[in-house]
Amino acid sequence: MFIFALIANATYVGSILVRSTEWSKIKANLPWLLDAAACVALDAFIVMQYVYYRYLRRRTDDVEYYGDYSEANKSQVS
Repeated sequence: MFIFALIANATYVGSILVRSTEWSKIKANLPWLLDAAACVALDAFIVMQYVYYRYLRRRTDDVEYYGDYSEANKSQVS
């Protein structure tokens, strides 16, 4: 569903720009144009984050990373 909202906003922006390139026509639709363009930009940012965290960021080790936490074992405890 999310991708359909992204496509709908992108086609809405495109339809406003394709209908007329005269400044007077664009100026009248500028609030809606900017709103839809901002939605497209934010949706694209969310999609890029999803792709990055789902596919591009690979861990080389199989151990889960917990920051500076290291598991204590009895040999370290005196």
